[in-house]
Amino acid sequence: TLIFEKEGGADTSGGGASDVDYFVISSFDDGTKTYGGDELATLGMDTFYILLYKDGKAEMFMGQLSSGTWKDGTLDIEGIGALEYTIKGDELTLDMAGTKAIFTRSKDKPPASPAGASDSTAAGTSGAGDSDADYFVISSMSDGTTTYSGEILATLGMDTLYILLHKDGTAEMFMGQLVSGTWTEETLEIEGMGTLEYTISGDEMTVDMAGSELVLIRSSDTPPGSPAATAVFSGGATTSARQFNTPAQWWIGDWYGYWEAYAASGDWGHLESEKWDCYAKIIMDDNGIGQIYAWDDDIDVLLADIELSHESGAGEMGIALPTGGWFWDDELEYSEWAIDPSIFDYGDYMVISGLYEATENAGGFYYTFYLRPWGMLWDEFPDDLRPPNYDWYLENYELDMPPSATMLNQ
Repeated sequence: TLIFEKEGGADTSGGGASDVDYFVISSFDDGTKTYGGDELATLGMDTFYILLYKDGKAEMFMGQLSSGTWKDGTLDIEGIGALEYTIKGDELTLDMAGTKAIFTRSKDKPPASPAGASDSTAAGTSGAGDSDADYFVISSMSDGTTTYSGEILATLGMDTLYILLHKDGTAEMFMGQLVSGTWTEETLEIEGMGTLEYTISGDEMTVDMAGSELVLIRSSDTPPGSPAATAVFSGGATTSARQFNTPAQWWIGDWYGYWEAYAASGDWGHLESEKWDCYAKIIMDDNGIGQIYAWDDDIDVLLADIELSHESGAGEMGIALPTGGWFWDDELEYSEWAIDPSIFDYGDYMVISGLYEATENAGGFYYTFYLRPWGMLWDEFPDDLRPPNYDWYLENYELDMPPSATMLNQ
């Protein structure tokens, strides 16, 4: 359930406009936990709002702006369907797919109406400010178990992802690098990635990619330049500064970085927003079958023991998918997440993100690992994206392996 609150009394127009009620997100209840304040920001939900116009029209922003109508306790939103709601005083409670969102009436000036801001893009063929291209920017990503949006995408370095569909049937996709391809009514053919199926509903584009679902929103902003005018970013994440004979060999060896927990709940609340230095070791044969072990110095047991399968991807190093194993005491399923180094602006760098759910309703947390090969410096990273004990690493990185790697032989 989503709950929206109305600020400042029970007047019929709290939105600063005589013809509209403006409700902003206050809290969100997924049936097991209620999120509010900073937690909403962490989930990328703090910008959600609803506009109810006196003429019966409605607008909802929940990662994208959608239009619809409202009447007698029902919101009918394009691409979502009919949603039941109640208003009590200044509070609007919305039931949506078994969750509850609560919104509060606001006296602030509501955002511009799509009628004045983007009607030409909602129904037209070009939302990009470019008459020959549709421009879609990333809104959220789901790996089948976890949905990432807003600040989480930014944390993962994925908030710059976009797709351009040109009227001549050519396409461009930026996922850490800019790659070209073609598109038809239901498929994208992207160089180095193969055929991707997609759908477009209104201003929302959904792309199925390697078991993950990308949701992008049509944008009226001016799109970036074409590949002819835009160089691949300087981080070089599609290539490597190291030498290897096969793509699988890029992954092999000792890795160092840090991991963090967020959106922690239940018995795991004490982990919220904490960071720890961590280490990993990857073994992989030339057939792309491998294993990753991960640990930190705060505990004397492994954090993760995960079986990997190497697959082709946008970068020359490809991607890696889990085929089994565990994180903490939670078993992983095939393709529960994917490691794709090519989507980040740093070379020789990988990010692993997932969700840990404890047994017996004890809560859980989202986790993310940030890793570079042992022996490589993090000079191009800002201080807040370096491991917390990076000073120690500067004194030890020339060793053949992390000192604690000996635990793998025990």
